[in-house]
Amino acid sequence: TVAAEENLLEDSQCREVESFDVFHDKGLYSQVKEMLSVYQKELPLEGSSYRTHEGDETFKNLQLSSKTVGCLSTRGGAIHPYRLVTGILERLLKSYSKNFYLFMHTPCTAIKTCPQGLYELSTPKGAIKTPHVVHATNAWVSHLLPGMRKRIVPVRAVMTAQVPRRGLGSSPGDKKPWTSTRSFTFYPGESLFAFDYLTQQTVKLGETDEESIWPAPRGELMFGGGFASNIKSTEDLANAEDSAWNEQTASYLGKVLSEYFEAKDGEDDKEEDKEEVEMTWSGVIGVSSDEMPWVGRVPEIVSGRKIPNEISGKESGEVEMVSPGEWIAAGYSGEGMVHAWLSGEALAEMVGGGPTNGLPSPFRIVEERWKRTGIEDLIVRLLSD
Repeated sequence: TVAAEENLLEDSQCREVESFDVFHDKGLYSQVKEMLSVYQKELPLEGSSYRTHEGDETFKNLQLSSKTVGCLSTRGGAIHPYRLVTGILERLLKSYSKNFYLFMHTPCTAIKTCPQGLYELSTPKGAIKTPHVVHATNAWVSHLLPGMRKRIVPVRAVMTAQVPRRGLGSSPGDKKPWTSTRSFTFYPGESLFAFDYLTQQTVKLGETDEESIWPAPRGELMFGGGFASNIKSTEDLANAEDSAWNEQTASYLGKVLSEYFEAKDGEDDKEEDKEEVEMTWSGVIGVSSDEMPWVGRVPEIVSGRKIPNEISGKESGEVEMVSPGEWIAAGYSGEGMVHAWLSGEALAEMVGGGPTNGLPSPFRIVEERWKRTGIEDLIVRLLSD
């Protein structure tokens, strides 16, 4: 893995986990099982790791609440994305100090087409001229690509860190505790759009490593979502203000874990402990109107700018690239750690003129797709589901 190659396994907490989709509605669970059956038939290798879990005794052993009607599990991964990304940036700055730069607090405020096959980018620290511009600002991409305003929309989400109750993470009998080895997506109602998600930090006993700048993890539950609590509300739709959060959603997240887990610290416990909310914050995700990322060369109709004319002849040693243009990799709809890596790799191949056979065709930004979809379609699906 990249984390292993960059010696970031411990800092980023990169690890394999068992991933569970937990359902409280029988109808939705049956629907998802049918979808899984089709998936396994079409992609038998990828679908071979999925398992179904049913029955009260099974749910008890998994420490799931009695409201559970069924769940699916498969192999998954967990990681602390901020620590991974900043760790990689730190190594790039050290390894390529002569040609890799990171300008903080330097937003691009405008782009215009110039002669000589170049774009000019305006920033508070001066202008930059370049033949290629990559838009990787996700929820904020429409600031410089107005044509994406109804295709990628900022949505404010809420996240919490919670101290787990006593006994959560232990397993009945002599089974190994599951602390930090599972992740969950909970579907409490009839809709696949209404879900909550949870993963757990690792536990590091003893004193903090003096070489690490990060505090030692204590098995905190990283719990977010709340989409089930106000799915009919549009308060957070097109809301890029992340200095505050939706109080209704935060309140929901602070209480609902008792609806998902049942765990007691010993047989004599008459009442379960509750999770303790340690921290709450918000973040802005870039939601795609058709729920798929947008990757590739940006058409002129989307950027509103002419593509610069290519200049013939290149200097000796200059890297060979395709003709000038603007490019995009954005709109991950909250699944950035799933899609961003390979989307970025595919985009780099495009700019470099290489093959992009691995990029799914529905991810490509083409004019026909751009004309076909808009955020209105997603809103209708959300409100009618």
